[in-house]
Amino acid sequence: MIRSKRIQPVSRIAGRAEQRAAMLLAKNRGQLHELQNRLNVMKAYRRDYERKRGETGAFSVMHLKQNQNFLQQLDEAITILEKQVDRQTDITRQEQQKWIETWKNMNSLNKCIENLQGHELRETERREQDLLDEQSAHSTLAGSLSRTR
Repeated sequence: MIRSKRIQPVSRIAGRAEQRAAMLLAKNRGQLHELQNRLNVMKAYRRDYERKRGETGAFSVMHLKQNQNFLQQLDEAITILEKQVDRQTDITRQEQQKWIETWKNMNSLNKCIENLQGHELRETERREQDLLDEQSAHSTLAGSLSRTR
């Protein structure tokens, strides 16, 4: 079996690994996007709530305390979401690095196969040319021997 054919199964395995890494990266990017959207919605809600609170008239002390508690809970939820976004960002970066490595590996194997196939093709063409040259030399020799008789 020629070398390029022996390496092709390894290249297919590397291709499947690259596809799995790409799918995992896409999944993590989707999760990151979802978390970022939730965070943006939460921040926008907090801004709107605070703005509306400022537009309303006088409140009782109890009502002001409830509003402050609610804003504090919103701030805590926002902080939690920010930490989740940071964690997911790190995970996504790691998955991107893994995908880049698997892509490079697959690409290198494919280039290696292409180089081997090119070398094998040139070697086959050289052998065929040598065979044609040998056949031509034999027919020339046979022709000159038959003329000398």
